[in-house]
Formats: sequence, structure tokens, C-alpha cells
Amino acid sequence: MAVEDNGKFVTIDNVTYTNNKGLAWTLGISKGRITQLEGEGVIFREETGEGNLYRLDESVQAYIDKKNQDADEEGVKARRSKEKAEANLKSVKAQIAKLELDELKGKFHRSEDIQTLTEDFLYEIRGMIMSLPGQLATDVAASDSPAECAAIIRTVVNRLLLDMTKYKYDPSKYEERVRERRNWEALEAEDDDE
Repeated sequence: MAVEDNGKFVTIDNVTYTNNKGLAWTLGISKGRITQLEGEGVIFREETGEGNLYRLDESVQAYIDKKNQDADEEGVKARRSKEKAEANLKSVKAQIAKLELDELKGKFHRSEDIQTLTEDFLYEIRGMIMSLPGQLATDVAASDSPAECAAIIRTVVNRLLLDMTKYKYDPSKYEERVRERRNWEALEAEDDDE
């Protein structure tokens, strides 16, 4: 039996053989893929009285086996990829937990908390500077010479600068801010859930 539209099919000793066009049509793939499979050693042509043809049953089975093998390899790759992603996720979660612990211990500071503490310090400095006119007004007004005025101003400014150098980082104040921020974040999360 020979069908040319879908390739050549011949039966020899109750075994069906076909050419690359017929095998491609049977498997629903291109003739180029048939050539590739042959090059990979998945399917083979045999010498028959009708020329070099593929044994249909063996070729179809070999193609099915190849597809199953490829699917198994893809499954293994997918599992490995998933396992790697899960390991990375665990690692990231551990890093985040460590950073949060370091933050609570005061070893690590978030930029927004540092910004808030710096703003507090700047407001404190601003208050000191704003108090200068009140501190200086009476003494400078009572002075008789510009040199004496300069000495009074220098003394008060030096005292102010000395007070600024005494400013110390207070870990408990920072810890209080962290806890306050965490409470706000927890409340916002609850509001989002509702």
C-alpha cells in the first residue's frame, strides 16, 4: 500500500515501513525533526526492497520513549529549580530575621530611623541657636565696647558648641522608636487584612 499525499507507506512481511514524510505525518512533527531524531540516534532507517525506510512501529515507539525521557528530564530540572528557589527563599528569610534581630539589639539602624534621630538632634541644635539672642541681649546691651561684645558672644557660642558635643546616642531611645514603628506596621497590616 502506498499513499503519496502523507508520505510513502509500504508493508513488507506484515511490517509497515514509511519514509520521512510519512513518519512526520504520523507523529505530527516536521520532516526536519525526523532528520534530527535520526541524527540523535533515536530512530533508524532500514534497507528494504522499496529503499531506505523507517519501520513505523519501532520509530513511533522510539519517539514516544524519547518524549517520555525528555519529560522526565524536564521534571527533574523543574524539581531542582524549585528546590533551589526554596533554599534561596529560606536563606533570604534567615537574613531578614538576622537583620531584624540586629535592629532590635541596636546593631543595625534603618535609614528612616537615623533620619528621625538626626532630625531630633537638629531640632535640639535649632532650639539652642534660637535661645542665643535671649542669652546675649542683656549682656551685650550692657557692654561698653565691641571687643567686650565679641568676647560675650564667643563665650556663649563656645558653651553652645560644647553642649552640642555632649549629645550622645541613646540606644534606649532608638529601641523605643523601633518598637513604635513596628507597632505602626503591625496596625497597618491588620488594617490591610480587614
